[in-house]
Amino acid sequence: MAGAAPTSWWGLAPLSDDASLVPEEDAVRVRPSGIETFQRCPLRWVLGAVGAEASPDTTRTVGSAVHAVAQQVADGLPPVEAPAVLAAELDQLDLGPGWSDQRQRVTAQEMLDKFLRWHAANGRELLGAEEDFDVTVGRARIRGQVDRLERDAEGRLVVVDLKTGKTAAKNTEEHGQLAAYQVAVAAGAFGGHGAVPGGAALLQVGTGAKAKEQHQEPLPADVPVDQTWAGELLAQVGEGMGAATFEVRTGSHCSRCPARRSCPLQEPGRQVTA
Repeated sequence: MAGAAPTSWWGLAPLSDDASLVPEEDAVRVRPSGIETFQRCPLRWVLGAVGAEASPDTTRTVGSAVHAVAQQVADGLPPVEAPAVLAAELDQLDLGPGWSDQRQRVTAQEMLDKFLRWHAANGRELLGAEEDFDVTVGRARIRGQVDRLERDAEGRLVVVDLKTGKTAAKNTEEHGQLAAYQVAVAAGAFGGHGAVPGGAALLQVGTGAKAKEQHQEPLPADVPVDQTWAGELLAQVGEGMGAATFEVRTGSHCSRCPARRSCPLQEPGRQVTA
């Protein structure tokens, strides 16, 4: 009878392919924004990396509008004109029915207001916005853009990443995304601006009454970048992202994980083998 042979049962058949996600001789593309997800749960990361990920929600869309206006301010847009530019950006989005539209607009303007107050009081020199970088550490090829590249009073480079989410980072000491930015600086990714990192920061405007800068301490300037804790972390992440197997790591994040139906440790994702 069809399906009677145990060798044909789902969950008992051998793997169709046990090769590494990236051939061992190739560099592994690492997006700074994906490092934290990989550290939290490699399986969740790889499912998103291959396309098993939900569409961005409205909050992220509104956040992208705030990002766009913040970049224009960095590029020279007078802050007094920023609210009108944000309103025009929001006009292009589908923010839902009237009550939802109004709520999202108020939230976006509040985030922009917090950013503008921080921008006016920021004592570092702004060197550029949406600056591209591309460096390799071990197998990890780190490519992306930084929201803001700044110079501090000591002449060191500081990368600032604007965050519009409602939850601030719990710990920035070994935050992977910030580590990637510091490695990029130390590896000379920003050319003539210099290669001495002055730390990196998450600028939280989506939570709290005012913008909050969560800072990561600078990497040591007298240690080769691949020998710093951040360089070693990025090399390990590169190896892990290119591997053949991906560990499941459980925690408080599991209840909100969009990949629960594909996770063998969650009830919706467990395989039926008999």
